[in-house]
Amino acid sequence: MGRTGRAAHAGCVQGLRLVAGLLARAEWRTRALPEQAGAPSRQVGRGQFLDPKTEAGREALQRFTPNLIPEQRAAVRDKMKVYDYAHFDSLAAALRYGHQIGLQIHAWISINEDDHGWGLQSEFSKRHPECRWRRRDGRPYFSQLSFAFPGVRKYKLAILKELLRKYPIDGLFLDWIRTGDVRDNPQTDADGVADSGYEKPLIEKFKATFGVDPREVPNGDERWVRLRSEPQTEFMRAVRKLARSQKRPVSIAVMLGHPGTIGPDGQD
Repeated sequence: MGRTGRAAHAGCVQGLRLVAGLLARAEWRTRALPEQAGAPSRQVGRGQFLDPKTEAGREALQRFTPNLIPEQRAAVRDKMKVYDYAHFDSLAAALRYGHQIGLQIHAWISINEDDHGWGLQSEFSKRHPECRWRRRDGRPYFSQLSFAFPGVRKYKLAILKELLRKYPIDGLFLDWIRTGDVRDNPQTDADGVADSGYEKPLIEKFKATFGVDPREVPNGDERWVRLRSEPQTEFMRAVRKLARSQKRPVSIAVMLGHPGTIGPDGQD
């Protein structure tokens, strides 16, 4: 791997660590732990999520590491004490050291999800359930937000604007594969076509354009597939415009994958 490849790889790795810390400090920090074995959800306060120094943090660690023996869990807890994202800015550290040794640092953003596992959706998703993906039968997804809504695109773009404003990152790596709550899997129909996109703005646009309700044509109808992709295309154009408006060069990379690649345990 050449220097450019190493730089990109290092940037992605550091960027992934960044987003966990950045979002933990931002609006994702007040959450309820998922219900387990019929027990009621427990609210985790600001600054307590996965904080090993608090009872709530220790409880969260135990819930999210169910297969570890106590000794292994204690080792994880000790490591987490060092990486307290309430006080340690992982992206700033990556940029400081990476640039010092001549590496480019790119921020890895899971732009297509508002959860990362099971029941930990973002505050935006909780406040705007009407903006979530919908299946052909009308059932909403647990957390996934539809780019068909202008407010969702504005919210996602604001995340990128904050990164570019606060940090001298060299690029944006947009992960479109990860799609939130694993309870929504599989996200395709029997033919492998995405079982999503049946939100009101897209349905109304298809009816206005083709004179028929998309629920009356096959899910894999090429016209319907193409129309459902238009909001993401519009968003990426806005991202390109944002990157070009910076006073420094900012590269853009994306990671894509067929929805069928998402297995029962997600992408990690």
